Amino acid sequence: MTTPERIDLLEAGFDITPVEGKRAVLGAWSDRPYASRGDIDIWQQLYPAASNTGILTKYTPTFDIDIKNPEGVDAVEALTRERFEERGYILCRFGATPKRAIPFRTGAPFKKIAITLIAPDGNEQKLEFLADGQQFVAFGIHPDTHKPYSWFGGEPGRPIKHDDLPYINQEEAQTLVDQAADLLCRDHGFTRKRRQQQSGGNGFDHDHNDGPANWSYYLGNLIDHDALTAFAMSLLRAKMMDGAVVNFLHQAVGDLQDVDPDRKWRRLDEIQTMVSSARAKIDAEERTSSDPTPPLPLPWLDMSTWDHQPVPERKWAIRDRVPLKQAGLFSGEGGTGKSIIELMKDVAHVAGKDWLGSLPESGPAFYLGAEDDVDEIHIRLAAIAGHYGLTFSELIEGGLHILPLLGKDATLCALTRGGKVEVTGLYRQVYEAAGDIKPKNISIDTLSRAFAGSEIDRVQVYAFAMHMQALAMVSDGSVTVLSHPSLQGIASGSGISGSTAWHGAFRFRQYLKGVKADDGEQRDDNDLREFEFKKNQYGPCSESIVLRYQRGLFLPEGGISNLDKLAREAKAQVVFLDLLRRFLVEGRNVCDKKNANNYAPTAFAREDEAKKHRLKKEELEEAMRQLFKAEKLRVETYGRPSDPRSRLIIV
Repeated sequence: MTTPERIDLLEAGFDITPVEGKRAVLGAWSDRPYASRGDIDIWQQLYPAASNTGILTKYTPTFDIDIKNPEGVDAVEALTRERFEERGYILCRFGATPKRAIPFRTGAPFKKIAITLIAPDGNEQKLEFLADGQQFVAFGIHPDTHKPYSWFGGEPGRPIKHDDLPYINQEEAQTLVDQAADLLCRDHGFTRKRRQQQSGGNGFDHDHNDGPANWSYYLGNLIDHDALTAFAMSLLRAKMMDGAVVNFLHQAVGDLQDVDPDRKWRRLDEIQTMVSSARAKIDAEERTSSDPTPPLPLPWLDMSTWDHQPVPERKWAIRDRVPLKQAGLFSGEGGTGKSIIELMKDVAHVAGKDWLGSLPESGPAFYLGAEDDVDEIHIRLAAIAGHYGLTFSELIEGGLHILPLLGKDATLCALTRGGKVEVTGLYRQVYEAAGDIKPKNISIDTLSRAFAGSEIDRVQVYAFAMHMQALAMVSDGSVTVLSHPSLQGIASGSGISGSTAWHGAFRFRQYLKGVKADDGEQRDDNDLREFEFKKNQYGPCSESIVLRYQRGLFLPEGGISNLDKLAREAKAQVVFLDLLRRFLVEGRNVCDKKNANNYAPTAFAREDEAKKHRLKKEELEEAMRQLFKAEKLRVETYGRPSDPRSRLIIV
């Protein structure tokens, strides 16, 4: 690979290393800082034989599908696309086909994950996630096939950047490997390789309830990951406290002599996770093995006093739009303005201000944002605070809590190995904070970052919705999950992605989309949006509000308005700008003075473009006023100082 091509990879955010065949040639290559342009120049001189280029997998964990069955490897790739395609580009690197590798990105490095399978022909084959401390060859010549490595779906650095890859964390990577292994075993004749017992080889049976008699063996093999894991499990089964096990193993591994220092540090880093995982497994086994208690009687609702009690009032986070203690979905195409509108709602809750013609309940609000960086959130909040006449101190005092998660693991719910949707550590933190602070709304931006499951699986969708419902209940408020519709959802106007369960699983659902002009075409410079209330379990639905982008915000356009009228106004503005561009190119100046011979609305009304849409002079005058108001037009003075003239120009 040439130096310029390596520089392309570097500038795209990938950490690279020179490779000869499949071997990285630099000393301590896995621990060094990111490469620089200077490093690349030196590699060319010092390692001319290392013409292959590897990508370090610390922050680019890569799913290595080392399977030789063509149908099986295709099925694993399809599974990966189904799970992660909405998060970024799925790129496939081919060396010795049909085997392939799929790179991801992460902000929380983890260790290699591997499962060994037995193919139908009896040969061992593997599924691996190459991770911290490893690399894979991205470009060059494969040492066995003697052919160039190739890519499908795009190439890293040409023009795919590191940030364009789908994000994954350790739990999701483990789940993907397990699901792929299950798929191969279920549909393609593979079996999992059984882990050897201690007495039969180098492996360890983590489930074996061994005792102190085996501890001397473990103590002699602590540098081995499997031995250390088995020892942690054995100590916990012996009723040693978790903290004591962690301290004991740290001391034991720290005292090891004449071992590889890198392996030693890796073992030390892994101890806390090993002990936590072992404890969770033991607790689950004990719950399963314990005698089941007799079921309690069904708690039927007691309605005996209702004849003499007043009917309670329904409680709302936003009257007739968003019920309290319920979770909902707010979908819209990327770039339509969902995040801005949702932030406005949170500020309205905090400050007791109007939001789209309604008055939300006053109280704190949470915004979990995984789509924008801190500066962008600052810019948007400044525009919102200015609109409402608020200071940031007042927002803080009112209880606005912002959690920026761009580039971080924002997963709230993920699929476990057993196929259940479980909550993450981040969810538990948010749940605890919601119980303490009691926000009136929790905004989760966005679904694809928060839910590490299948959006087309009805069971998983309802499980995720159940966890969002639990957040709403503990906060005594509402939860709003922002999402992107699928292409089918956009075309049909439903605004949903994947399973129709998304509509049924949530108590309220909103959809934001652009407003089309009267010819049915969507214009890029159209500032109008249509905000639809697609579902409201306890109030009116099918309500639509038309919004216009003004001063960094989306504000109601005369409340609930006639869409045809607004679409025509939008078309008038587009035609006005198109005609002004043409007139300027032709050297035909027009102005905003009504009595002038070159008054723009009068001149434009005579043109074919205006006649095609039957636009009258009065409509073009209104378009000009709106364009001035939106700061898309201004007046420019030109000519001699003794005889100044003015003309319209586009800002």
